[in-house]
Amino acid sequence: MIISFFGHKNTLLSQLQYEYLCVYLENLIKENQKCVFYLGGYGSFDNTCLKILKKLKCSYPNIELVFITPYLRENYTKLKIAKETFDDVIYPPIENVPLRFAISKRNEWIVSVSDFIFVFISHNFGGAYSAYSHALKKKVPTINLFDIK
Repeated sequence: MIISFFGHKNTLLSQLQYEYLCVYLENLIKENQKCVFYLGGYGSFDNTCLKILKKLKCSYPNIELVFITPYLRENYTKLKIAKETFDDVIYPPIENVPLRFAISKRNEWIVSVSDFIFVFISHNFGGAYSAYSHALKKKVPTINLFDIK
């Protein structure tokens, strides 16, 4: 099962949202033989999700944390950090996409291969919102943590 995350850059989860995400992720891990988590590495929402997943990995070492990079450039700082932080790094088939569209095309690819998506969407613009809209169109099961109150 591939589980992905999209959220606005400056997202802060409430304690209730944080606990909900922790419990839901652990239940998904328990219910599925193999869970692979795709993260893009941008903003506080991705950082929060990564921290939760790293804690869960201590109890469930079979889960896999994967950074999906929009760029292959050697000087891309996030790529260097990702190689040390994640179990794997994947570059989706977007090599012919102009650089200014790389992140949005990467996000569309993530949606297309995901079995489940967690989002934190509080407004209807931006890259996270576009990915969320794409997930809804593709009928990928999605939970918006913003709605957990």
